[in-house]
Amino acid sequence: MGILVALISAALCALLYVRMVRRETPEPMLKKKATTPVIVGLFAPILATLLTLGIGFAVKGLTGGRSLSDLIGNLVASSLVRSFLTAGLTEELVKLLLFLLLVKRLDPKNVYEYAVLVGGIGFGFTVLEEISYGGGSPIAA
Repeated sequence: MGILVALISAALCALLYVRMVRRETPEPMLKKKATTPVIVGLFAPILATLLTLGIGFAVKGLTGGRSLSDLIGNLVASSLVRSFLTAGLTEELVKLLLFLLLVKRLDPKNVYEYAVLVGGIGFGFTVLEEISYGGGSPIAA
């Protein structure tokens, strides 16, 4: 079922992205310049996982093997910090760094190209995320 979810999300993302690229004025982006962000976005979940593992090992190393719940003490607060570190912070930080790398590399001409770059990274991230998380979802089973 996860593959079906990934295919549907890939088709929807591709449809939206192709429309975004075609609507650019005065002329559409080159295919290479339009597909590069999507390919780079496919690596974002992998890099986010590696960054999360790095942060986890750093916390364990700096605190002498203690966990966040031991350090914070409050179960709710430690749960919020853990969720923020493992989901929100690392994913968004990796996407931001990849976007800045692409801006430096591709040199967008106008604001619309910036939006296409961000959209491409987000779409690539979404497709790989659906493949990795879609199969384990209790709703999809």
